[in-house]
Amino acid sequence: MNVGLKISSVLLGCGALFFLNNAYANEVVATVGSNAKAGSTVVALDFASSGEVTTFEFEVVIPKGATVDTSRCTAELPSSHVGACSFNKKSGRVVVMIYSNTLTPLPQGVVSIGKLGISGQKVGGVKVQNVLVSDKNSKALDSKATTFDSAK
Repeated sequence: MNVGLKISSVLLGCGALFFLNNAYANEVVATVGSNAKAGSTVVALDFASSGEVTTFEFEVVIPKGATVDTSRCTAELPSSHVGACSFNKKSGRVVVMIYSNTLTPLPQGVVSIGKLGISGQKVGGVKVQNVLVSDKNSKALDSKATTFDSAK
């Protein structure tokens, strides 16, 4: 990956986090960085929290034929929350589920979730969808998803 692309990716990610840090929109954010020569990419997963969320889940759509490493998918969650990730190669989706056993809300602001490693011939086309968010009373909250993809 050339230095210009790395710097652009970092600046894009920082700008996105600055915007999200001021929005607190219960938003899943996937920031995709790629190495086209190696045919691999890392997807950073973050959540812009309103401060009410105890549980959420979402899907990450992966390019057809790709292989996904989910070993670091929820590695950056705060200790108040646990999570699980499962990749279904047939459907091309990673399902991510995050929850608090004690119904502790995520703090307001941007919270890091973890990273996905994706390898295959096509590295672009990652997309987050089907975001479901709830509070400590299991009340559904408004939510959205954003993907910043430097591979495009």
